[in-house]
Amino acid sequence: MGDPVRLPERPAHSGAPARITVAVHRPLPTVLVVRPSGVLDEDTVLALDVHVGDPTGEVLHVVIDLRGVEPLTPSGVRALLELDRRATHRGTALHLAGGANHPLLQRLFRAQVLRGAPWSDDLLSR
Repeated sequence: MGDPVRLPERPAHSGAPARITVAVHRPLPTVLVVRPSGVLDEDTVLALDVHVGDPTGEVLHVVIDLRGVEPLTPSGVRALLELDRRATHRGTALHLAGGANHPLLQRLFRAQVLRGAPWSDDLLSR
C-alpha cells in the first residue's frame, strides 16, 4: 500500500481571520482523520462537514481529533451532534478522539449519543 494522503491545513473561511484550521490525513482508503484547531461552533463546523461526505463511498469512518479544539463549548458540542447526524445520513461512521478532557462529551459517549474513539488516541499521538 502507498503512503497515506496528507492534505495541507487550511482556514475555514478565506478572507476572514481563521477561527479554525483543518488538517486531513487518510491513513487507509476507508478511514479519514480530520484535525481541527481553533474554535468549533455552528459557524465553523462547515469546515469539518466538507470532509465527512465522501462522494465515492470509499470512506466509511471519519475520526475527528479534538485535541486542537479549544474551548469546546456547548455550541461546539451541538455542532458535533449535527455533524454526526449528517455523517450517519451519508453512511459514514463519525468517531471522536481526544475528548477525554471534555466532561460533556464524556457524558454523551456514555449515553451512546456520540461515538468516542479512545482507541484512536494512541494512534493519533504517533
